[in-house]
Amino acid sequence: MSALPFLRRRRKRHTLERQVKQNRLTSAMISIGLSLSALMGVIIIGGAFAYAAITADLPALEMLPTLLDPVNGSLLQPTRIYDRSGTHLISVLAPQDAMRVYVPYDNKLTEHHIPDTLAQATIALIDPGFWSHPGYLLDGISNPDEHATLAQKLVANMLLWEEPANLRRAIRERILAGQLTSHFGRNKIIEWYLNSANYGHFAYGAESAAQLYLGKSIGQINLAEAALLASVNESPAINPLDAPQAALQRQQAALILIQTRGMATSTEIKLAQKTHITLQEEPTQPNGAPAFNALVLSQIESRFNRTRIEQGGLQIITTLDYDLQQRSECAIQALFARLDSSVDTSMPIACDGAEMLPPLPPGQNAPESASAAVLDPNNGQLLALIGDWKNKNESTFLTPHRPGTLLTPFLYLTGFTRGLAPATLMWDLPPENSIPAPEGRVYQGPLRLRSALANDSLAPAAQLFGQMGAGLVQQTMAPFGLDISASDFESLVETENRYSVIQIAQSYGVFAAQGTLIGQPPTDTPAGKLVPSTILALRDLTGHVYAEWSSQNSEQIVSPQLAYLVTDALSTNLPNFGRPMALKTGVTSDLSDTWAAGYTPHRIVVVWMGGQNLSQRPVTSLWTAIMNSASRDVPPDNWVQPSGMLRLKVCDPSGMLPSEACPNIIDEIFIDGYQPTQIDSLFRSYDINRETGLLATVFTPEQLVEKRVFMQVPPEALSWAKNANLPIPPNQYDNIQPPAANPDATIAYPGMFATLQGNMIIKGTAGGENFSYYRLQYGQGLNPQNWTQVGSDEKGAVRNGKLAEWDTTGLKGLYSLQLLVVRTDHSLQTATVQITLNSP
Repeated sequence: MSALPFLRRRRKRHTLERQVKQNRLTSAMISIGLSLSALMGVIIIGGAFAYAAITADLPALEMLPTLLDPVNGSLLQPTRIYDRSGTHLISVLAPQDAMRVYVPYDNKLTEHHIPDTLAQATIALIDPGFWSHPGYLLDGISNPDEHATLAQKLVANMLLWEEPANLRRAIRERILAGQLTSHFGRNKIIEWYLNSANYGHFAYGAESAAQLYLGKSIGQINLAEAALLASVNESPAINPLDAPQAALQRQQAALILIQTRGMATSTEIKLAQKTHITLQEEPTQPNGAPAFNALVLSQIESRFNRTRIEQGGLQIITTLDYDLQQRSECAIQALFARLDSSVDTSMPIACDGAEMLPPLPPGQNAPESASAAVLDPNNGQLLALIGDWKNKNESTFLTPHRPGTLLTPFLYLTGFTRGLAPATLMWDLPPENSIPAPEGRVYQGPLRLRSALANDSLAPAAQLFGQMGAGLVQQTMAPFGLDISASDFESLVETENRYSVIQIAQSYGVFAAQGTLIGQPPTDTPAGKLVPSTILALRDLTGHVYAEWSSQNSEQIVSPQLAYLVTDALSTNLPNFGRPMALKTGVTSDLSDTWAAGYTPHRIVVVWMGGQNLSQRPVTSLWTAIMNSASRDVPPDNWVQPSGMLRLKVCDPSGMLPSEACPNIIDEIFIDGYQPTQIDSLFRSYDINRETGLLATVFTPEQLVEKRVFMQVPPEALSWAKNANLPIPPNQYDNIQPPAANPDATIAYPGMFATLQGNMIIKGTAGGENFSYYRLQYGQGLNPQNWTQVGSDEKGAVRNGKLAEWDTTGLKGLYSLQLLVVRTDHSLQTATVQITLNSP
């Protein structure tokens, strides 16, 4: 059989198999190609969408030449800070209040041009690749706060300054920087940059810097001075006014770098290194409210680029009450003058605010420094701020100080959270181990919590701290911003934690606002403790508003009822004040820090003074003057009492319901459910034999008995009572001398001083002429204050017989048994015996 057909069939089968494999491979390649094409399409489309999203709403490039227009450019106007009315200028962020001079780069025909030396020095230090790169660098794109080129710095500071620092802004910055360089050219970039760059000390633009530091136009500077300005631009904080030696050292290093990068010859550099630079002194410029202005810039920096704010063209409308600020500064100036023995006070200080100061007694030590803050508790706005006033000048800084006893209201608030009230009885007694009373302080014994708080009585506060515990006290104080670690009361008032007048004002403001903390978040995010607001609006010269702070955040710290208790406890009356207010003074143990923190429903004023051996009169006097000024234009409202509270008449100082013996009844405030329910037991009325001074008995002649009220002093207070010459009730009874027996009113059984128990038959006589009825009664003690009747009134006379049957079960101790015989004319005859009962 021939093999040829077999070979042909096998060849045909192999050919078919190859065709199938080739078809499969071709299909796979086509599928892969289609997939890659689709993926590329997705990537292209996604990239297009991403690019569109990133470049959406890009600022127009034309904004930059408008901002820096040599004639009307808004950035050539310095940023100005105004009071809340927008009419009083309080600060200018520039060396002088004038429009900045724009200096061209390519016009060499006048002295008002940017010299090549400054341009080359700036490029050498800040952007060495300026002439070669496309206007941006990809290096550092992961750090949005890094701007590697001059064009990127222009874009970041002028076009994108409102945007948050993130990757999106970094990409947009580089896109705009490339477009800016391509469209306007590099010469215009360097010109714009040098006319807007930050040279420190609020000097923006090369001309402003040359005038401030060198006293000459920018076109007149040499290479040495150009290197100085370029190095200052690189690190504005190291400038010739704030750090002259460091600035000159950096200038020498800059010259070496300029030579290294080929921007100047070695001969030019050597000459520049030897060139003497004459620096100008810092110009004096009026700056109202320096501490307030510093706080404004600090707060606005939390939301906006600080460099852009300082560059110019903006208006900051603040919360400052200009008139109140002026009056407060005047009051401090006048007070210091009064206390300065070297100042002639025969001529009064002629400013509005001095007349608000109340008179001061002679012999007051002069403080060394002072600070004050005024806050509106209803919106958290800071209305006035005096930084540390010292040597007749106000500092930009607001130094924190030790609070001392200014913290005690927060300790008493802790007690209120556990059911105490301003009426709660506290004992001001000499402690055994610590907290000596300040010199001249007299221990008061029993005090209401209200009085202990107002008088800064340390012993009751220490007692309360021990009752509440350190953990609970710290837990109560923390939401107020008072983070203090204290193991006992002494460590609380001697704490080294320090607080500024603003922090104290905000803490006390919670009480003024009925338990609510009102303010602004410390940053643009809602996290963190609220802080007082200093800014109302940020706008440019055209009126465009970049931000408004009209709405405030709030946080309930304590209930309105608890806050009202503190306010009521701190309420006081000052002469010539004429409106409801609450005030707390505070002092450190060494008398070096004194405070006055007080508030009305509309204003909070906190004043601090520092010095040696200070009394509280000066700080209270200054507080009164500032509060009177702050309250000129607000109604004399009182706080609205929250629901769930009531006022009761109580006995002072026990805080309990009045008894007949209570010597002083007052009105007090309570949270409903925590009012007293027991009768006062601190005072008790005693029957005293006025001749012997001993306790009267039933046998003391009535004409010798008088009622006297004594305080019931606990054992731990006996020593204090003795030193205070407090009358102590006698503990001995008058001599028992029974009157002569009356034949018509006698008790025959039981006999005097008998000891009995159980049921007994009382025998005796009750009768005689004009007899009406008789009654038997008993009371505990030698001179009972309360009597209990035995049986009922009996109208039948008895002669040496049974008067009554008396069940003494449950009675123990000394008792008086008394027979009363009543005549028809309502006259009485009595017979009394003393017995001891031992009934089970």
